[in-house]
Amino acid sequence: MSSLKDDRLVKGSARVHKCISFLFPDVFLGCEPPSCPKQSNLVVPLHCSLNMLEGDTGCSVWPSSLYLSEFILSFPDIFSNKSCFEVGSGVGLVGICLSHVKASQVILSDGDLSTLSNMKLNLKLNQLGAETDVLERFGEDPNTVKAEMCNKSKVKCFHLPWESATESELEEYLPDIILGADVIYDPSCLPHLLRVLVILLKQKKAYTQTWEESCEGRLQDAEHIDVNGASEGKSLFAHDIQCVTIQNGNRTDPCQVEELHGGSSVARLMKCPVAYIASVIRNIDTFNCFLKLAEEANLVIADITEALVPLNLLPYMQSYNRSSIRLFTNPIKTHSRKLTRITQNMVGKEQGEGEVEVIHSWSAPRSLSTSLMYSFAQRDDMEVLDEPLYATFLKVSDVERPYREELLSKMESDGDKVVKEIIFAPGEKKYRFCKHMSKQRLPGLPSDLVKKGKHFILIRNPLDILPSFGKVVPPSFLDLGLAELVSIYNDLCQLGKRPPVIDATDLAQNPEATLHSLCEDLGIPFQDSMLRWEAGPKPIDGMWAPWWYKSVHKSTGFSSTRKYPEPFPHSHYDLLEQSLPLYNWLRRHVRQASTLLKTPLPPPDLPVPANKKLLAWVGDEILPRESAKVSVFDSVVQGGDSVWEGLRVYRGKIFKLEEHLDRLFDSAKALAFKNVPTREEVKEAIFRTLIRNGMFDNSHIRLSLTRGKKVTSGMSPAFNLYGCTLIVLPEWKPPVYDNTHGVTLVTATTRRNSPNNLDSKIHHNNLLNNILAKIEGNNANADDAIMLDKDGFVSETNATNIFLVKKGRVLTPHADYCLPGITRATVMDLVVKEGLVLEERRISLSEFHTADEVWTTGTMGELTPAVKIDGREVGDGQVGPVTRRLQNAYKKLTEDCVSIASITVKALQISDACGDDNIILAFLCMLTQKLKLLIGVDLEERFVKMSQSQQENSSRDKRWSLQGMTALVTGGTKGLGYAVVGELAALGAIVHTCGRSQEQLRENLREWKAKGFKVTGSVCDLSSNADREKLMEEVSSFFDGKLDILINNAGGNIHKGTLDYTTEDFVSIMNTNLGSAFHLSQLAHPLLKASGAGRIVFMSSIASVVSINPQYPIYSATKGAMNQLTRNLACEWAKDNIRVNAVAPWAVRTPLTEHFLDDEKILKDVVNRTPMKRLGEPGDVSSVVAFLCFPAPGFLTGQVICVDGGMSVNGFSMG
Repeated sequence: MSSLKDDRLVKGSARVHKCISFLFPDVFLGCEPPSCPKQSNLVVPLHCSLNMLEGDTGCSVWPSSLYLSEFILSFPDIFSNKSCFEVGSGVGLVGICLSHVKASQVILSDGDLSTLSNMKLNLKLNQLGAETDVLERFGEDPNTVKAEMCNKSKVKCFHLPWESATESELEEYLPDIILGADVIYDPSCLPHLLRVLVILLKQKKAYTQTWEESCEGRLQDAEHIDVNGASEGKSLFAHDIQCVTIQNGNRTDPCQVEELHGGSSVARLMKCPVAYIASVIRNIDTFNCFLKLAEEANLVIADITEALVPLNLLPYMQSYNRSSIRLFTNPIKTHSRKLTRITQNMVGKEQGEGEVEVIHSWSAPRSLSTSLMYSFAQRDDMEVLDEPLYATFLKVSDVERPYREELLSKMESDGDKVVKEIIFAPGEKKYRFCKHMSKQRLPGLPSDLVKKGKHFILIRNPLDILPSFGKVVPPSFLDLGLAELVSIYNDLCQLGKRPPVIDATDLAQNPEATLHSLCEDLGIPFQDSMLRWEAGPKPIDGMWAPWWYKSVHKSTGFSSTRKYPEPFPHSHYDLLEQSLPLYNWLRRHVRQASTLLKTPLPPPDLPVPANKKLLAWVGDEILPRESAKVSVFDSVVQGGDSVWEGLRVYRGKIFKLEEHLDRLFDSAKALAFKNVPTREEVKEAIFRTLIRNGMFDNSHIRLSLTRGKKVTSGMSPAFNLYGCTLIVLPEWKPPVYDNTHGVTLVTATTRRNSPNNLDSKIHHNNLLNNILAKIEGNNANADDAIMLDKDGFVSETNATNIFLVKKGRVLTPHADYCLPGITRATVMDLVVKEGLVLEERRISLSEFHTADEVWTTGTMGELTPAVKIDGREVGDGQVGPVTRRLQNAYKKLTEDCVSIASITVKALQISDACGDDNIILAFLCMLTQKLKLLIGVDLEERFVKMSQSQQENSSRDKRWSLQGMTALVTGGTKGLGYAVVGELAALGAIVHTCGRSQEQLRENLREWKAKGFKVTGSVCDLSSNADREKLMEEVSSFFDGKLDILINNAGGNIHKGTLDYTTEDFVSIMNTNLGSAFHLSQLAHPLLKASGAGRIVFMSSIASVVSINPQYPIYSATKGAMNQLTRNLACEWAKDNIRVNAVAPWAVRTPLTEHFLDDEKILKDVVNRTPMKRLGEPGDVSSVVAFLCFPAPGFLTGQVICVDGGMSVNGFSMG
């Protein structure tokens, strides 16, 4: 086994020759640097392997080796005339520096033979070596050899695999100092490393016991060692030397050392062996393992990083990060006095000083991701990593890059180590910004990569990415990474961590507003420094920067996009087609909520939220709502050249489907459409789309047939060579008019089209004539507008046909100008069937003004009464009797209608039972002739079957669903209230909650929003009557005067015995626990009653059932009174269909109960008295609350349900 450096870093035989220059400051307050009295710098030539980590010099040296070398050169008095032994010496740099400061002996070791061979070569390059090497260079002349040996420290290097090292092998060495750089690395090697250290340290101890006793005398007061090496005023180190310290350029004069540290005690104590270990703590678990093994080996570990700060001798090495390196010392631990070992707070306690919060940026390349990295790097609380997973990606992919081999040789490519030991390593700043390309999120990486930290997604239009990318390397779909960005977004959403999405265009055009919004989403404060940076390369750049960062190196901030874009290379057209839909999908999730952003319009609320996720048929495929688009070459876009129908679905049947299809095909024929789909194809598209959406009732279909795409823009139908485009747009849609109270109409100045211009019998999409009239109606605050023909007679409204009743006669305008609607024809038939007189003729506007009744007809409105026209009441301003009569008849017609699919189902059932195919044919012929329907297709049969099943399932599902219900949960920001809010919202409820802390409420609302919950909140002190009244006014406003669920959760306690309670205490607890719940129930009663099925759940306590604690006297009384209030209200308000119940929890672990459940005695007592032998969880209570809110337990009221693991029936008391 070799030293703890990664084996992959030393494989291969390729070598390069590099030099490291240590540059010493010019001024040392009159004191010349002891380590280099004759020169201002030290140049160390080295042979290095190509595939090892490199600094800016290209030297293959670990950062810790550089740090240890600076330490040696900065504090030469520590090492001068001392025997030094390095474990895991690598290229030998530390040994060369030890020789330079006149160490009496330098022993270098390594467990890898090829590394050892290279180390010897480096020693020769620096005129160093073993005594045999000197003899070879200077012959047998003893004087020459002696002189050379005096000038240079004696250096010995040998093969030392730690796992096979023996005590006898090491017994010849008596080092004063043991050194190691980055040896705390691999847990499997640590036991061997500790064994080697102990042997080396004990050799010196065995050599002289008096030195150890002297060490013990100096260490006996070191009871506690903290991260900075302080020990409550006592000397920290066994050797007790802080002889030359350097802070901000000031250096302590070495001549003061003896006086500072007690004279000759220094020299005496230095005889005790000491170890110096420099290491980057990449993994806290690995380091803790090292500490544990050290303690078992009687070694004490002290952090001296802050106590002995070396000179910065390598200022030109921009990628050499000294701040990540810690320096430790390992004196031998005495037998007579146990010393406190340093714990994990050496690199930050868990959740403490050393732990950083990681912010992950996921993006496609060429998306301003580097500019954004520079932006975050300007923050005073942020450190950054530039694509830490790049080498991992290249290692497992065949992607070619000009720098591929060099990158793989210098950068960690083990994804597991990168995630655990680099991305989530401890740090000195509060946050760590990790810039990732989405394609670098590879399968098999640790799940913590996504689960931990905060994430956001940066996108850019492929129209802009592809031309930029192609200037460096040919782009591919994998390189763009948009598919992986979508995957990352979805994975984070499933974890309840919906990531913010920002667009590079927004970032460039308005960086301040976009960064403000992003910081708000990430929960960090915005800093002005993020808006600018210095031009040029940065220390944080990855080694690929010369290829990719040329333009960003010229920048000093975000620059707005150019006024006109570059021409798009058509060689990338296929890639654009593949990637643009993914970008558009992500673009829809961009949040532009900051007031500084110039947003065109706020996102609208849909009339029916469920329509946000509908599917539509376009052409020959079913597409999601946002992807359901027609081509810009389609005739409907270029000239409104299309026909359409509106269909209504009632309980699994499309009303008058055949009549609507007749008119659709007639209109298409009148407009000379060619390549029209067949009737069966249209019906198949309709039913497939409805089935995919699960729409079997209360839905509307906008069925359109366009002339189709053109080969080039232009008016002529000769350009339409692709065939017609069929569009099936279904929506959940309740009636759009008020058929109960009626609507108002106003007469428009816009006249209905004349058949001389455009025949309205063609149901076409060119509706500007109607739209202009509708605008007039909107401006007059009317529901619709009446349109007149060219002669001034009433034709119809902008959207419906129109009827009036005068002295028992029903009149409707003839269809010369208006559309002869199917609903119009249906109502005309009903008028005759109801025995009323029907007249179709020209009707003047004044006849409508003076009519007894007026109604309109249409697919969605059915029969809609009009109660006012042009400000004049129709009749008495109420819905008339004829209107009501025909409404009922129409309703019965829709209920009795049977589609061909239903007939097919019945016929098939009969045929199956009788085994006679003739029966089905006869049955079908009879019903088809009677209802004038055509024989249906299999899809239609399936649609009806599914609709019937869906109706049964829907009825069952609604009993166990809170979807769309409104709820008020008091005290919902923490504890059980917080759990109840999450439970109800997850089940589909729309929740409002309240709490006293605005900060806590804001944080919770942000969390709930990220989970997709519909939760609002307000700050409220429920002990105040005024606040309670204000809260209920807000709830009434939010929920339009209706409330389905009230959860009275808020409460409190004052922990005192009965004799200690004051009157103020009593009033406070009574008002908070009982008074507020009582008052809120009073205030909520009208809202709960208005909902038609209100529920109240009181959050009581097991203390209301049994005595559990003498400190709960009034608390228990309030909860007992609450139980009785539950029973009283249940009886009193049952007539209003309001159910009232209570939940009584026992000990549940929440942040509010930690103060006493953390007491082991109390915890043990609670668990012992609970039959289920555990504490309750918040979900145990919130699930019972949700159960009481479901419609299913509709007969359950007035009950107090104990959620206590059986405690209340166990008969114990905590008194």
